[in-house]
Amino acid sequence: MLPKSNNRHQNLRNTLLSYISWVLCCVVFALMMGAAARVSRRLRGVSAVKGGFAPVACRAGPGGSDAPPLRSSSATRPTARSAAFRGVAISIAVFVLITAALVGSGVLVRTAGEGWWVLRTVLFAVVAAGAWWAAAGRGPAGPALLTGGLAWLVLGELDVHAFGLWAFATGSESVHLLFHGGGAAAALVGLTLTLTPPTRPAIGKVSHA
Repeated sequence: MLPKSNNRHQNLRNTLLSYISWVLCCVVFALMMGAAARVSRRLRGVSAVKGGFAPVACRAGPGGSDAPPLRSSSATRPTARSAAFRGVAISIAVFVLITAALVGSGVLVRTAGEGWWVLRTVLFAVVAAGAWWAAAGRGPAGPALLTGGLAWLVLGELDVHAFGLWAFATGSESVHLLFHGGGAAAALVGLTLTLTPPTRPAIGKVSHA
């Protein structure tokens, strides 16, 4: 009777941890959907300030030259987009390496043949190469963490449910929670950084000669 009781408690704990990880994923996706429009405007470099007023013209004092016009927000577009693509590429590379290490250590148990692993790895490598190629340069950490965390959650779902490659071994509940919670935490941090307005330097007063 004791082994059955222990198995029952262990199954209950596994179910509870799986439920918590799914709740975290659902919360993250709900936040993503709620903030999708604002994040899209931020990545495109579109200002969130409403109104149709023209920018205030600035002139220097006597003897000074006129200040150069401010650049439009379109100049920041490639940076945020590059960071988003770079985050996806890095997330895929880290995901493939981490899953291979966990399988080798016995934390993950193989549930599919070698052919499915090769197919999945090739597809992931193609997507990662395309994302890395699309990233023209470095960018802010917010979009990179946001897209990287979301990509991590999607990759885990593809590995388990689409390809059926692996499953968590018995007794690895904490790793299970950390595995899925890491992607959710990265996405939340990236969302916070992306939605945080950048600090602008204060414009000093122009002295008159």
